[in-house]
Amino acid sequence: KRERANIKAAVTAVGRLDEGAAGHVAVVSSKQGRRAIVDRALLRTATLKAKERERAVAMLRAIPDDWPRAKERRHRLRGILVAIAQSDFAKKRIDAFEGRCKEAEALGPSKVAWCTAARKRLAEQADKARFKDALAFLAKGEAALFVEAASRVERKPRVAALWAKALRYAKSVVKTAPETAFAIMAAYPPNLKDAAKARKLAEAFRPIVKLKPPVLTQLADSSKA
Repeated sequence: KRERANIKAAVTAVGRLDEGAAGHVAVVSSKQGRRAIVDRALLRTATLKAKERERAVAMLRAIPDDWPRAKERRHRLRGILVAIAQSDFAKKRIDAFEGRCKEAEALGPSKVAWCTAARKRLAEQADKARFKDALAFLAKGEAALFVEAASRVERKPRVAALWAKALRYAKSVVKTAPETAFAIMAAYPPNLKDAAKARKLAEAFRPIVKLKPPVLTQLADSSKA
């Protein structure tokens, strides 16, 4: 009778997504009772409202891994965590989104495709922002800050476009700001197609400018970062 009462209480708590479901689940010992609880848990979480997801996660985690239908429960939990991550992403709660994605990926044999795509999207947005920052410094003629910002841009096509603009800018300020032109060309990445042209320009500017060695070293280090 006690076991039947425990099963009934646990099934009811699970159905309600009760915060105290873990305590009720823990006292059920029969295989039949555990099966009934798991069946109810999976049925209850087949469809959820957004406000119920967190409670559903807590309830599913309260069921031990050695209980029946463990694979289905992990799959269901993974799906709910991804749904929460999607909501966090849409609301720009990036730390929460990343945390939920990691939890979901820890439950399965592979990465979550949606999480991977979302991370790529974030990385692309961040790279675009770094590109705009570098262009802003270039427009202001702030050579050292431009070189530092440009070193953080990652996408190869974006890097090439950025330094192509830098080359044109350097040519345009040769007479008005030779120090700036020299600093930019001296830091030009050697792996880009116009590197030889940039190096030639830098050498041409060298006699006109009077930069101390520490400044040149700092600029060179920034371009390698």
